[in-house]
Amino acid sequence: MRVDVTGSSGARVSAVQAHESFRRVVGQSCAEFALSLLAARGLLLLPADGANSDDGEEDGARWQDLPASGVFTPEELYAEGAARGAILERLLAVPGTINAGYARYDAADVMREGELAGDSDVPASPLAALSKLTDQLKGLNELLDKPILDTGVRGGPLEPFKRFARLEPETASAVASAVAIGFFAVLGRLLLAVITGA
Repeated sequence: MRVDVTGSSGARVSAVQAHESFRRVVGQSCAEFALSLLAARGLLLLPADGANSDDGEEDGARWQDLPASGVFTPEELYAEGAARGAILERLLAVPGTINAGYARYDAADVMREGELAGDSDVPASPLAALSKLTDQLKGLNELLDKPILDTGVRGGPLEPFKRFARLEPETASAVASAVAIGFFAVLGRLLLAVITGA
């Protein structure tokens, strides 16, 4: 599970928690937020040493600073360092967690390495590689988001179709879909003919 946070200055933090099951770690992470809110209301006593504690030691004091009611984002709810440390400790104690770590980048993309508590074996280089891959995928996503035929730009050999698309967008969309399906059907038949030698 990876979380990226970018500040208004351009500085960025990327945190990764490796777990045996992505679905379980996401579900348990959501549950931990709810459990900490119940603990803040005094409706639940959480173990002091994380989610796996069986010794019965309770840690209600760590959650007392959380509000008892309201709607909050995690950033608002865990703005205080003590509450943030407590929830991170519990999240990293989720059964099945392999390791976790984080990397910081300043606005000039100079990486500073860091570690979360109990994580001395996670090098920052995999995080740097993930960050580079993420940036490349963002570039690809931006390229794919560009329209093939921009009806807002007037002129060019396809202006009659652009005008049609501006006046009748739903019909133009259906026509473009039919043309694309027809094109790929013909292309598929041609490729099949080349492959089979017919």
